[in-house]
Amino acid sequence: METMRFVLGVSGASGALYAERLLAALARTPHHVDLVASRIGEEIFRQETSQALPRRVEQLVAAGARFRLWKRDDLYAPFSSGSQIYDAMAVVPCSAGLLGRIASGASTDLLSRAADVFLKEDRPLVLVLREAPLSEIHLRNMLRLRRAGAVILPACPGFYTRPRDLVELADGLVQRILDHMGVELRVHRRWREHRESRRSPVGSFPRAATEGSEQDAEASAGTELGAGTSPGSAPGGEVPADREPGGVGRAAASVPPAASVPLAAIAPPSVIVPPDESET
Repeated sequence: METMRFVLGVSGASGALYAERLLAALARTPHHVDLVASRIGEEIFRQETSQALPRRVEQLVAAGARFRLWKRDDLYAPFSSGSQIYDAMAVVPCSAGLLGRIASGASTDLLSRAADVFLKEDRPLVLVLREAPLSEIHLRNMLRLRRAGAVILPACPGFYTRPRDLVELADGLVQRILDHMGVELRVHRRWREHRESRRSPVGSFPRAATEGSEQDAEASAGTELGAGTSPGSAPGGEVPADREPGGVGRAAASVPPAASVPLAAIAPPSVIVPPDESET
């Protein structure tokens, strides 16, 4: 696998689980990843995962990941200049405030400067917007950025794979992010691929009432995928990472499991710091 260079930004919007799962996925590759987070982005990551972002990065680096976390005001970081070659950048999650600053070309810190560089150098920029509902201003900023070359990938996970928990739900979106970044890595089952037969665990998403008809549909899908495709495998015999609940982190023994899995670990609302619009 050819080594690539990526930038991952974390801004001040809910959805830290997506960032954590993307980190766990990239930790399984030989790629270099430079990270930068806004102040509120780091705070929300800690609140939603019960773990500080720098600590999580340290764990993954100790397990072999090629990551480096930069200070948000360090404009001497290599990716603040277009003369440095990087393959893609993703902002996960991307707040509406950051979206607006990128759309206006306002480089107020390393995160917004990096996004500006990727746009001007015509390099892949994936913005995982986490906001609802959307105002006309949001929509105009999204259109402006799309026309400038960015990929607007809202944090809207799919349910057609019938995820068993929040981690597997997040991994479905992470797979789409990886695809748009150009990373060849499987972390989740794709549309109409077989899945492993399994019983519904306690607390999982409810199964459809017409279980028999769904099995027939999956059998039909398996026929279309071609001979030799077994339950839980992709065409050509490739085994998806989602054979284990949670996919990425649990499929790689060398990567510490995500601290963000248990719902009980989520901190009470009282610890949430009200976002400062200038720093989200």
